[in-house]
Amino acid sequence: MTEEKVICCNCEEKEALKDYPTDLCENCREAYIKYPVPIWIKALFVIVLIVTIFSLMHFKSSLIGAVNYERGLKAEKELKYVTAQNAYKKALNQFPESQLLKSRLFIVSVKGDNLDGIEKIYDEILEMEYYNTKLLDEVQGAIDLYGGYFFMTEEIKKIVENENLSINQIISSLKNLTKSSNNENICGAYYYLGTVYYANGEYAKAIEAFDTVCSIRPDIYSFKIPKATCYSDLGNYEKAKKILKETFIFNKEYEPAYISLNFINLKEHNYDEALKNAKKAYSINKNNLDAIEAIAISSHYLKNENERDKHIKILEENNYSDINRVKDIVNGKIKDYE
Repeated sequence: MTEEKVICCNCEEKEALKDYPTDLCENCREAYIKYPVPIWIKALFVIVLIVTIFSLMHFKSSLIGAVNYERGLKAEKELKYVTAQNAYKKALNQFPESQLLKSRLFIVSVKGDNLDGIEKIYDEILEMEYYNTKLLDEVQGAIDLYGGYFFMTEEIKKIVENENLSINQIISSLKNLTKSSNNENICGAYYYLGTVYYANGEYAKAIEAFDTVCSIRPDIYSFKIPKATCYSDLGNYEKAKKILKETFIFNKEYEPAYISLNFINLKEHNYDEALKNAKKAYSINKNNLDAIEAIAISSHYLKNENERDKHIKILEENNYSDINRVKDIVNGKIKDYE
């Protein structure tokens, strides 16, 4: 029985080559393989490729922004405002016109008592029109809190910067301002009254003044720092530490509290705990020179000279204002923590 010939499906004249899935003769197969791709197909391919690359780049940017936004929300809920602030800044780099991101960044900056560089966003927020009432309420609350940090009024400034007034005259003038009907004046007057009492060594009166400030603005937890300092200088370290730890109810990443705890630990000669609190402050913000100073001093008393010298070098390179004090501690001229 003879095998039936298969004819080329293209020219329909010659016999098709065997062992190929497509029935083509030798000439047609060779022409098919060498047939050039049309220019319009090449152009279309290039266009599709460009669109795909652009889409992937935009997707990556959107993904980065979305991931950092979610990180910011999570940190904010955990009261980790430095972490939230950094995350929102990264998200805002991807979406620089986002009202939501600008608002969230402003809110966490104020709640975290980290106000550096937020003036521009504050000005922009004042010009924004909000349709999300929940976000608007949060922003208005943050604006109120932001205003609370600026309690140096013109009247207070005239008193505390008047070099012709004695300490007693300054105290008397500030006391008069505490009777002012302007609530902002009352808060500021009590705060500066406390600082003057503290500078004059009248710690009990300073504590009373700072207590009043905290009662007027309990949401501004930074007022607890000078109050704790008074108790520390009175030698009541446990009370001072308790007050400092109260700030973590508002902000888990409050650097000044960790640094203040560090110096109390140094006074207690609890150098291990001092280093722990110094490193906690540094982990929150590696650009905080006060935290680097705290690590250097703590390492000195733990006899870790390599760590001490490494951090002193960083302070020197950054022209740290208290570098001479750190060196005097190392050299034994200052024995505050021995």
